[in-house]
Order: sequence, then C-alpha cells, then structure tokens
Amino acid sequence: MLNEVVTNTYFSELSTIISRLNLKEKPEAIWNMDETSVSFCHKPTKLYAQKGARNIPNRVPNSRETLTFVASVNAVGNDIPPLIIAKGKTPACLSGFNVSQGPPGTKYTFHGKGYIKDILGVQCFQNHFLQHCGKARPQLIVLDSHSSHESYDLISLAHQNGIHLLALSPNTTHWLNPLDKTLFGSFQKEYNKVCTEFMPQSPNNNVCKWEWPRLFCLAHDRSFHRENITEGFESCGIFPVDSSRIPTSAFAPSQPFDRDRINVACTSTSVSLPSSTAQSSSVAPGPSLTSAPSLEPATASEAPRQGVEVLATADEERSLVLEEQMQETSFGPYLLETWLSPLLEKLQPACITRMICLLQYRPLVMVFEY
Repeated sequence: MLNEVVTNTYFSELSTIISRLNLKEKPEAIWNMDETSVSFCHKPTKLYAQKGARNIPNRVPNSRETLTFVASVNAVGNDIPPLIIAKGKTPACLSGFNVSQGPPGTKYTFHGKGYIKDILGVQCFQNHFLQHCGKARPQLIVLDSHSSHESYDLISLAHQNGIHLLALSPNTTHWLNPLDKTLFGSFQKEYNKVCTEFMPQSPNNNVCKWEWPRLFCLAHDRSFHRENITEGFESCGIFPVDSSRIPTSAFAPSQPFDRDRINVACTSTSVSLPSSTAQSSSVAPGPSLTSAPSLEPATASEAPRQGVEVLATADEERSLVLEEQMQETSFGPYLLETWLSPLLEKLQPACITRMICLLQYRPLVMVFEY
C-alpha cells in the first residue's frame, strides 16, 4: 500500500539526488528500469458476434512458455533496446527465435528459471544497459526493490561507472514506477491485440518462437513511443519532481494502519477461567481510548518459563457490550484497548514479555506469553 510518509520521504530523496547530481536540466540522464513477463499464450481481446450468442470460439496458442522482458526508458522519451530472458539452461533454448524480426538491437539471454536473478542482473547491466545509456555521467536509475537490483555486485558496478541507483519502496510501483504506470499495461494490451489478430489469419498460425519476435516488435513499437514514456515520468512525479502528481486518494488504503496499535493474533476461545483471576474480568469499559500501561518483564529467577497461560476471559455479556462499541466506529476493534487498560492494572502479571489479544466480537481471550 502507498503510505504518505514513505512517499514524501521518497520524493524528498529524489529531489535531493537530482539537485546534487545537477540533473534538473538533463532528463536524458534519468532512467527507469523494470521487467515484466510475456506469455506465448495471450489473452484474447473482445470479438464482434451476434447479439445473444452464448459460445464465441477463439484461438489461443498451445504453448504456456513465458519470457521476461526487461525495459529501460529515460525522462526525455528514449528507450534502450529490449532485453529478453528465456527459460533454459543452455544457449540451445534461444535457437528457435527469429531475432531478425524483433526490435533492432534486442538482446536475448537465458536463465534456468526464466526470470532475472542477481548474477544475471549484473550481466545485463554491464553488457546491455551500459552499452546504450550513453557516456554522459552522472546518471540516475529509478527501479523497484527486487533482489537483483540491490545486489552488492550491481551497486558496486554502478558506482564505478557513475550510475546512481534509487530503489522504490515495496508496494508503491503502481504509482511511482513509470514503466508500471503507463507502459507495461499499454504493451500487454497491444500484445494481446496483435496476437488475437494474427491467430485467425490462417489455421497454421501459432505464436511460437519463430513468430514471437515479430509480434513482440509490433506491440513494442505501438506502446513504447515518446509520448507514453514522457507521460509516465510526469504522472509519477519524477521529471519534473512533483509530489502533488500522486493524489491523496492513493493513500486511503494505508491510512487505517498509520497509528500504533496492539498486535493481533488468532487463538482459541474455548478455555476455562482460573479462579484467581475470575474477579478481574468484571472491569467496566473505560469511556475513552487510552494506552495500556508498560509492563516490564521479570528476571529469569522470578518467572521460570512455563509456556502460555490464560489469565482472563470476558463473558458473553461483556462481549455484547464490546460488540456495540465496535459497531459505532470504523476502528472498533482497537477500542478494546480502553477496556484492557484497567484490567491490566489489576492483574499486574510479574513476568509478561508479550501480550496477544484476540480482537473478535466473541468472548475476548487474553493470553500472556512468558
């Protein structure tokens, strides 16, 4: 989820790096690199048919092979020739591709898993990106936090060649990564459209290694053009740097988690209440939300490890009261902390290291772990 604090920190770092490297007037030196998968078995596009028809036949390839497409674009609207990673253990897996029909300068390589890994990422950076990014230095690459982009060898190689790397935070690329925002989606749509048009032209047509480079080239040329590339950098607020390009609505999914809350875990409620703590469970809920008192763990001599013991549980009547309170607010379960605070003050366990509460609408179980 896109977090506002993390995003603001990212834009602050981005602005600082661009100013320090003096790249405000050099969009050709600001790059974005990412990869996506391309399957031989495309997703058919919509077809014209008679209204009311229930069965509309269509053809798709019988191959489920998937390739990895590595793309690199810069803020001025240029792109580096594609890098294609096929699944295989020897160069023989590349022998069937009609590379002459693909985009000019496309490089093909292979990996046992069919996707980019640490060693392969270093080789691709050294033998492909550095050969096409130009001789001007310094340069900046914005990329995601995939392990192949953060290996020591890649960082060291980039530092030696005057290339600075800026990694995006996890789960933010749908808003902050230009390739994900405007290019890969457009490419996949064009690829599905091209394959859908190609298959019905002849019963012998099939998306295979020989035909794939030509179909890939058509989809690539239709989607990776200057307007799409520059729009991606602008809409992500990279060039020019503008954090306002990210709407406030994008942070809505993360807002419920932007505060300190107690840990949640699942446990059973079918337990018996110890007689020594039965009276402590009848504490009335407090009127407002307060924080639980700090509980210091006891020494090993005072509390020998005995596992997990249930100290208190709420009865059905108390559960109904809590349920009514939780229905009054969207953050209802966290109001349980109000009810727990006075209860903890009376229990005063001497050897608590961690508290786990089951936040459910049924009888509440408090479990203390020694």
